[in-house]
Amino acid sequence: MTATMIGRHWHRALLAVVCLAAAAMALGQAIGDAPSTDEPLYVTAGLFSLVRQSLWVNPQHPPLAKALAAVPVLLADPALPPTAGRRSGRRYSRTFFNALGRDEMSEITLLSRLVPVLELIATALAVYALARRLAGPPGGLLAAALWLFDPFVIGIGHVDGIDLPGTVTALALALALVRWLERRTFGGVVAIGLAAGAALVVRDTGPLLLGAALLTVVLVARDVRPALAVAALAFAVVWVVYGALDPGYTVRHLDVLPQRYVRGFVSLEHHHAGPAGAFLLGRHWLGSRWWFYPASMAIKLPATLLAAYVLGPLLLRRVPPEHRRRVLVAVLPSAIALAAFTFAIPVNFGLRYMLPVLAFLTVLAAPLARARWLLPAALVVGSIVFTVASLPHSTAWVNPPFEPGYKVAATDNLDWGQDAFRLQDWAAGRRAWVACYSPWKRCAQVIPGAHVLHRQTPRSRVHGWVGISATDLVRGWDPWLGAFRPVRALGGTELIYRVP
Repeated sequence: MTATMIGRHWHRALLAVVCLAAAAMALGQAIGDAPSTDEPLYVTAGLFSLVRQSLWVNPQHPPLAKALAAVPVLLADPALPPTAGRRSGRRYSRTFFNALGRDEMSEITLLSRLVPVLELIATALAVYALARRLAGPPGGLLAAALWLFDPFVIGIGHVDGIDLPGTVTALALALALVRWLERRTFGGVVAIGLAAGAALVVRDTGPLLLGAALLTVVLVARDVRPALAVAALAFAVVWVVYGALDPGYTVRHLDVLPQRYVRGFVSLEHHHAGPAGAFLLGRHWLGSRWWFYPASMAIKLPATLLAAYVLGPLLLRRVPPEHRRRVLVAVLPSAIALAAFTFAIPVNFGLRYMLPVLAFLTVLAAPLARARWLLPAALVVGSIVFTVASLPHSTAWVNPPFEPGYKVAATDNLDWGQDAFRLQDWAAGRRAWVACYSPWKRCAQVIPGAHVLHRQTPRSRVHGWVGISATDLVRGWDPWLGAFRPVRALGGTELIYRVP
């Protein structure tokens, strides 16, 4: 009996193994990596919303993901500083984190990363659920494995941020739409509304997902009433979340939507009003370039996954028409809306902005399971090899033709400050000059015997060992250091020089 059950549910057993392996890889790096650039702000904002019931620290982005990630941090019982005299939430978060020692900071950061690891698994389960509708359990398993065995996804999957939670909600909304298309019940409408509401309170792209869902429901149902119910439920979720996390401000500023929510978009628009600096393939520029995201995909995604993106849709014709139609109707509008928005904004920060679109593309690779077994097996095995090779530095991994990564990619595509602790450990006792790209502003100052390297430091003073992050190097650093060849690269991001 047991053997029969295993034979019937082999794909679920394998899916569990794949998920556990990915969680172990992500958790291992969550333990070793230093806080990334936005994590102190998100952790502080989440804690502040739970403890002080205010979204003052970081109203720029919707709050739910930050609040959820802060729940395990409560176990550490951190002491938040008073707000008196603090003019901005970002400065407040810096004050909080910079007062911590390295051990305390590591503990708080690790606790906040437990939720993203669970969200990583949630994305895999959603990819599986959508993909199996195209190619059965083998197709679902193939898509989930290709998704999880990707260094880029593992890198994002162990960091407290909004990109992975935004991907969870995008996939959840697509899954709710597929189920409603299969059985058009009122419960299905409720599920769509709740998923759309979650998207609204997790990331600023939530309105795009809501708009795509409303358009889909109206066109399929040929009736505006289900769409009105979806919109009402989605807005209700926004009010509930903001009312729970910032009740005082929300009640005092009643409007169609919570004022904190509306002002968050105004703040984002102001923040991204002008072009920002970008770096890729050794080039610097201000603003955006159309080729930035395709080139980032070539650099940051395994060749096996890129091949699956190309080959998978070619086999969609083998999927039964009704199944194919449902999945495409649920997935394509959101994918197109998110991709168009990301290409249109005047900043090129990193491929993470395209994470939900990549998840949808992975779903569409599921028909490869209908090909001869050798092709999907080779793709999965190749992805496993790439992912294992990336450990324990998945965030900095690039496709082998583009190595070393620091020459072609930096900032959001390579260096989030995750190797700052490794730089500290290397520099201790070497009397090195150190430029530490980290949200922890005391990163270089606390290294015994180290000299803090600034952009204004005269070249004549710098001799001996020098440690500098790839991001600092490409962000307008004095070009004299670029004339030297690094001795090594810690984690692929911290460049070590010997200057005579």
